[in-house]
Amino acid sequence: MTPAKASMTRKAYQDISRRIMPGNIAYLVLFLWMLYATTFLDGHPFLVLVSGTIILLVSLVRYYLGLKLDRFSNDLNRWCHLFSTATLIIAATWSALSVYAVMAGPENPHYNDDIMLIAIQIFAIVIGGMNVLAIIPSLWGAFLFILSVPIMLSLFIIATHATISLGLLFLLGVLFMHNVGKSIYADYWQRLRNESMLEQQAESLALARDEALAATDAKSAFLANMSHEIRTPMNGVLGMTELLLSTTLSKQQQSYAGIIQRSGKALLKVINDILDFSKNEAGKLVLLSEPFCPRTLIEDVSELLSEQAVAKNIELNTDLPEALPSLLSGDALRLQQVLINLISNAVKFTASGKVIVGVRILQQQAELIRLDFSVKDSGIGIAPEKQQLIFTAFAQSDVSSTRDYGGTGLGLSICTQLVSAMDGEIRLESSLGQGSTFSFALTFPIVKKPTETPPVQQQPVAHSSQVNFSQMHILLAEDNAVNRLVATAALERIGCRVSIAEDGQQALTMYQSGDIDLILMDCSMPVMDGYTATSMIRQQEQQQNPGEKEHIPIIALTAHVMPEDRERCLQAGMDAYLSKPFSREQLREQLALYLPAYDKTSSEPDA
Repeated sequence: MTPAKASMTRKAYQDISRRIMPGNIAYLVLFLWMLYATTFLDGHPFLVLVSGTIILLVSLVRYYLGLKLDRFSNDLNRWCHLFSTATLIIAATWSALSVYAVMAGPENPHYNDDIMLIAIQIFAIVIGGMNVLAIIPSLWGAFLFILSVPIMLSLFIIATHATISLGLLFLLGVLFMHNVGKSIYADYWQRLRNESMLEQQAESLALARDEALAATDAKSAFLANMSHEIRTPMNGVLGMTELLLSTTLSKQQQSYAGIIQRSGKALLKVINDILDFSKNEAGKLVLLSEPFCPRTLIEDVSELLSEQAVAKNIELNTDLPEALPSLLSGDALRLQQVLINLISNAVKFTASGKVIVGVRILQQQAELIRLDFSVKDSGIGIAPEKQQLIFTAFAQSDVSSTRDYGGTGLGLSICTQLVSAMDGEIRLESSLGQGSTFSFALTFPIVKKPTETPPVQQQPVAHSSQVNFSQMHILLAEDNAVNRLVATAALERIGCRVSIAEDGQQALTMYQSGDIDLILMDCSMPVMDGYTATSMIRQQEQQQNPGEKEHIPIIALTAHVMPEDRERCLQAGMDAYLSKPFSREQLREQLALYLPAYDKTSSEPDA
């Protein structure tokens, strides 16, 4: 028996198990009704006792078999044989009683009435059992034969006008119910086959979905690992290039080093695009909801890309409404990422003319505003048949676009995912040679400025370039020799003293024995990784007496950049997170937040 057939058979037997309880009760009720309404059993207590006991006991057996079907899961045929035997015993008991009633003879003054009642009862039992037993054709045929044929033959043997008429009626009824049973069987098993096919299709779809999710997870893990492996040498390339550019070079050397730096940054953007796409596809995109100024955000993005536009003699303008609220709530970083991608594309694909970044207020309420963002250019435009293609990952409107303009073809796909996650949709209006307009509408909560409580006056913080790091002792835990060289040179250039640990165990030992102000901790190291080392440092801090050792700042220095990586760093006890590759300015800004408690702009500590 095939697995599918076994499953359908089991379901059929489960249906029978659920339906037999009403049949068992009906047998007992009909038996009691026969005792009450007919006279042919009068004076036959032994027959009543035996037949009633058989019907009761066998009904209990059938009920028990219905409850214990699961015990026969490995031998369904045995369950079917036991159930069929019990059912046929009941049928034989009723058949014997009906034959006895017919053969009692016409001498009984209530003979005709008794025979009619017996015939009605037999038909009731047959009809009641048909919906249940027709599921098993062999059982249904035997049940129908045992109940109907003996009484029908008895009626013909008596051979009165009434019994012959009733016998013919029985014959027609048996033939009719046999055909109905065949129809019930065919419909029932067709339904089971359909259900089985649907279940198999559902299982196949679930399996395909699981395989797709597993493939996506595997791809995301692969891309994350590749990102880590690429970022580590990229940190060396960009870090050493930055150090090289800060030395005295000839103009030609400066040009060559600048090309290396720009190429490295372009490669880093490709890596970031692929990682962003992977995160979005894997469902790991997390949107924040924080106050931001939309006007400042758009002006900052335009200023960021203005150098790229000026280099191509393109005007980059903004068109912002005066009524634009000063504060909204949303994920400013993701909105900025979308605008940077769209504006950067517009500048890239525009040879001359202008790019306009605009915002329109579509609808404004007391607490919500719906804005339409647009980036319009006078560039090469996109043919109508290519306009949907450009939103597909790794695709561009023309193969020549990749050759002439570069790019991975991921930018617009990422923008589409980000805008969709913010409940919007990117629209495109473009004509070949006439420029393009990309737009999308988003709804933001309006953040109201506080009116009653005056803002807290914060102490001015010196810019990191004004901070003196000469008394800051840094422990650098890094296993990669090139990254150690890059980080050490960057730290020493801003005035820090640097101690080196090549793994987490060395970092733990040096923390215990040295006077360290801050630890830069790589996460992936041999012997002991950065997570474990950080956890052990935090445990030791908790075990020490109050006042002996203060909480030491630990900054993660890692090429792992997935959201869960950042969360893992914080859970391990790290205070901040700096992803590779990093610039010297980024490192300076991060260190400025954790300088020891002395005058940060002075070379001498407080007296």
